[in-house]
Amino acid sequence: MRLIFGGIASVVVLACNPALAQNDEQGAPAAAQAPILIVPVAAPAPKAPPKSLGKTKSATPINNPGSWVATTDYPSAALRERREGTTAFRLTVDKAGRVTDCMITSSSGSPDLDQATCSLVMRRAQFTPALDAKGKPTTGTFSTRVRWVIPKGPRAIEPSQRQMSFVIGTDGKASDCVETKNGEVVTSAALRTPCSSGATYKPYTDAAGNPVRKKVIMTQTIELSDAPE
Repeated sequence: MRLIFGGIASVVVLACNPALAQNDEQGAPAAAQAPILIVPVAAPAPKAPPKSLGKTKSATPINNPGSWVATTDYPSAALRERREGTTAFRLTVDKAGRVTDCMITSSSGSPDLDQATCSLVMRRAQFTPALDAKGKPTTGTFSTRVRWVIPKGPRAIEPSQRQMSFVIGTDGKASDCVETKNGEVVTSAALRTPCSSGATYKPYTDAAGNPVRKKVIMTQTIELSDAPE
């Protein structure tokens, strides 16, 4: 027979005693006088609670967001027209830490300033990816803003090196335009005329007179030196 006491299972054992068995044969209520041995049996241990998941982590910039846009990146048209403003944006960062999308969340009021913001940031921003609750890389977002302010006073001419490269196809049209300044790619909005979209040139030809593709590289270097007294 099995009894339950306060949630703990116990085994009830009747002792075997020959003398008591003889009394029982003589009519004595042996069962009522038999001792009872209670052997407690431990209840099953409760299951361990599941391990708590770690905290999630947002995408974090590796380089300084202040370096993503420089004064020299000011779109020329906006600079001539003295247009200023603040562009707020949200970046989407994939599992590898790459910026895959830029969404304007608050416009500066000038489309070219907004476009330059996303173009520059998507090329220059570097991130460590966001982490999910299990500590695994996941897609995340990062939001901030850029304030476009026209520099005050005259600008100094600084040493620099600009390089422009593009391909002239067999039809004479320019493509694959890339411009760099001091080794850093310049936004497409600021590309100069030789590399602008739709520019057409006389195609190059090989020795047999057949049109061939050629890559053109143009370099401009600004150097400073002490002037004679």
